[in-house]
Formats: sequence, structure tokens, C-alpha cells
Amino acid sequence: MTMTSKNIKATNAEPRYVQIASDIKAVIESGELKPGDAVTSERKLAQNYAVSYDTIRKAVQSLVNEKLLEKIHGKGIFVIDPSKAKNKKIGVLVPTLTLSYYADMVDVMQKLVINQHYEFSLISRKTPEGIMDYNKLEMFLKNTKLDGLLIAGELMKEFYEKLRETLPDMQMIFLDGRVTGEEVNFIKFDDESGAFAATEHLLRQGRKHVLFIDGGRGYINSDQRERGYLAAMQKYNMEPQVKYSAGFDYDSGYNAMREILAEGQTPDAIFCVTDLAAMGAMQALTEHNITIPTQVAVVGFSDLREAHFTRPPISSVKVDVKEISRLAVDEIIDKIEGRSKSLWQVIFPTHLIVRESSSVKLLSIKQTKQPKQTEGVLV
Repeated sequence: MTMTSKNIKATNAEPRYVQIASDIKAVIESGELKPGDAVTSERKLAQNYAVSYDTIRKAVQSLVNEKLLEKIHGKGIFVIDPSKAKNKKIGVLVPTLTLSYYADMVDVMQKLVINQHYEFSLISRKTPEGIMDYNKLEMFLKNTKLDGLLIAGELMKEFYEKLRETLPDMQMIFLDGRVTGEEVNFIKFDDESGAFAATEHLLRQGRKHVLFIDGGRGYINSDQRERGYLAAMQKYNMEPQVKYSAGFDYDSGYNAMREILAEGQTPDAIFCVTDLAAMGAMQALTEHNITIPTQVAVVGFSDLREAHFTRPPISSVKVDVKEISRLAVDEIIDKIEGRSKSLWQVIFPTHLIVRESSSVKLLSIKQTKQPKQTEGVLV
């Protein structure tokens, strides 16, 4: 749709972006632009109106706020029917907000969902002991009548099947998780490749006894990370050693490391299933006067903000949680609106960030040439 600047007058006291917004609004109200029609790009609008790009962005955003236009990332600007999106709801199910990983995820998704004129619902149904209360969650979802649900992590297969049966029209997308044995919509990180890179990094540092602290069998993400670890150990003809802990948190890593040390074993490197487990393992090592990384190198997974502030800072497999959150919101809205009907499964890449917890060389550089904390090296 090509639009001119016929209604934009230099003598008009209103800001230009307001005049442009009124001009576009008039075209919509006249029926020349109908719901679902694409609008000329912001850069072309700036050329047509002979104004700056920032002025056009303000004009378009004001119409987005009025629920007349919607901006779909990577697709363009479209006219919407405000009544079509009215009362539609998207929920986000997260296990906790105490970690930066989930806090960042929710922050991105909430802004995008609201910007697209949907109601946003944050869900975390747990018992006082921190265990998911599936009965309360099921009751909540039935009563709330969500159009879409974004799920951070995994769900029990039995609960997923029950949701599919009782809420067949609700769209669901998993973020960094799946359901064992089910074909579901998901976007997740390449856990196996990331774990392989982390383990290979430790082996290339000359480490001979690399321990993997896992979070327990039966979890898709941890199983894939274990496969990556085992593949790297096999490639370098090294004997693998896996320690299964009680979970993925700080205490699990701490207790697992204490048990290993109590058995008289001292690996020269540890790859942990999560950054939290890595923090716990490092605390146990420190309490036994074992230096990191000189005696034992440590690598985690997820690159939490919290992991940047340990001493030494933790090397970790970095995941772009904000980007997968954005992509998941775009896709679930497309599914709700009927623009996407096929199975959606995306594997997102990871990158290893090397910091002082796993590299003696990096630690030496920091001490002699870089007195300030280093952000790490992307490999």
C-alpha cells in the first residue's frame, strides 16, 4: 500500500508523527486498507512522507497502541481487527522466576504478547516443597481458557495427554523442552552439540579425567547433554565417568561433588549439567582446598548471569533464551490466528564461553595483563 503526504502540512501545530498516524488511520477507516492487509514498510513510509525513520516509527507505534496495526517480526506491518484479538490469552508456564534464565524469558514474552494485543498470564503452580502441582495446574488451565500456552521445560506425558484431551483447541509450544514420546511444537537448544563442545574444550586443555555431573536419568535435556559428553570422550579415547545427582540445582551439584571426593576420587575436570550444579560443585571443591582451574577445571551449561559472578567466573555453554522466547511468541500467535498449522520444531545453536574456571591460560592472562574481570572467550 503506497501512501502519500497529502495531509501533512508544515503549518500544522501537531507533531508530524501524529499527523502521519491520523493520515494512515483515515485510510484504514475508509476501508481502503482492510484487516489483514499489509502496510508499506516503515522505510518506504518515511520516503513517501519525506520524514525521518524515527518519526514513522512513532506514528506506526501509536497505531499499534490503538490496536489498529500490528508489527510481526520478519513479516511486516498489518492492519488488525481489534475485536479479533480482544480477550485472547496466552499463558507462560515457568518453574521459577528466581533464576535469570526464566526471568529473561518471561520479560521478553510478556512484552511481545501484550504488544500483539493479547492478555498475558504467568503461571507457576507448585506445592510448598517446590513440586509441580498438576491438579491445580489442570484446574487453572480449564478455568482460564487460554488460547495459547508457552511451556518452559518438560511436562509429564500423562499430564500432556490429559491437556490435549480436555483443551484440544489450546495451542502449545515448549521452550527448551519436549514431551517424551510425543510430537509437540518446540524450540530448544542443541544440548548434545553444546555438551560435546564443553567436554572437548576440557580435553583439549590436557585434562585426562573429565567427570560429568548429570541431573538424573529420564530428562530429555540432560540425556542429550550426557550423549554429547560421551561422544566427546569416545572421540578422544577417554574413559567416561558420570555422576547422577538428585537434580539440577546448586545443592545437587554440591552434594554430588562431595560424594565423589568422599569416595577418594578427584577428577581433573568437571562438566556439569547446569550452571547451578557447577556452582555447587565449585563450592565443594573450595571447601576441600582444591583450586579451580589449576587442579580441577569446571564448565557449566546455560550461561546464567549468576555464573558470571562466581570466583572464578564459570565457563559455560551459552544459550540465547531471549531469541527463542521471541520466536516462540511469534509462532504461537501465528498458530492461534491460523497462519501456521504445521508441526513446528526448531533446534537452536549454542556457543561455549570460556572463562577462568576452565582455562589456566586465561587465568594467567587475567592476572598479568587484565586486572579487571574478563567476559570470557567465545569459541
